[in-house]
Amino acid sequence: GADARVEVDRKYFVEKYEEMMYMLEELTQHQAEKLQEYENSKRPNLHIRAPAGAGKTFVGLHLMLKKMQKSGGGKLLFVASNEAMAIFISRWICTRFQERNEIDRVLERLHLLFVGSSDCRMCSVKIEDSVLVTSPTDAADAYEMIVVDEAHHIYRTDASAPVKALRERVEALMSMKLPKSLVLMSDVSQSDGQARLYPEDDMHEMRLEEVIRSTKRIVAGASAFQINDAMDGHASNPPKCNVPDGSHLPTFIFDRRELESGSTLEALYASKVVDAMVGRVFSVFPGLSLHNRLAIIVRDSDF
Repeated sequence: GADARVEVDRKYFVEKYEEMMYMLEELTQHQAEKLQEYENSKRPNLHIRAPAGAGKTFVGLHLMLKKMQKSGGGKLLFVASNEAMAIFISRWICTRFQERNEIDRVLERLHLLFVGSSDCRMCSVKIEDSVLVTSPTDAADAYEMIVVDEAHHIYRTDASAPVKALRERVEALMSMKLPKSLVLMSDVSQSDGQARLYPEDDMHEMRLEEVIRSTKRIVAGASAFQINDAMDGHASNPPKCNVPDGSHLPTFIFDRRELESGSTLEALYASKVVDAMVGRVFSVFPGLSLHNRLAIIVRDSDF
């Protein structure tokens, strides 16, 4: 008979894995226990500290969703250091609801505060032609909950002027009329050993020590940047990794002497990024869309 041929569509597995990650709604036992400790403390405010992949953003969103699922509640404010993160979180929230009217109702209660091109921006968010769109808005008289992502950046003592303005805006909103709860989320994997200006009033500290959304190789790489001194006595405890080893993390090194006459380092960097994407993404996962899947990190906005 004719020879049979079996092919594996790697793109399909990537898409299914992403779909599974988005649909995770239940807290792990570790997260649930830590959340119960917070609720038992009776303190209104919460500081979630964890390494990358431990689910601190997921726990913060879990608290927001609990508020959003109750009708008749007040506004909620999500604070981020950039608009992309604020939009990403808004999209994540939308995936938790099925009906369009539910999504519109939830977004109506959500405000976003983030650093714009030169200053901080307060925005509302809504869906237009299946796309999330932000629009400038006035702050609410009071917020039922304020959630601050990447607090380890926002509360740096040497933060940039726009980030300082963002932090001062949050402090001003809190001083006008205290929210029912303030939730900070900070990453111990991106710390530099410097003190932070975190608010401490009625604050319960939650330590997540179980990595669930990463790989062991990524956790090992991130550990080199984690606080490991007297300022943070917990940081020396390695996180538990209930995750697979993951693939090797490739490194791409190029020589600046490859710059052609009249070209720029930015142009050379861009060409090397494209080469890496072709060699490590497009060739391995042909046909995979990179929309909302690819992050390119550069040193500053000018770059």
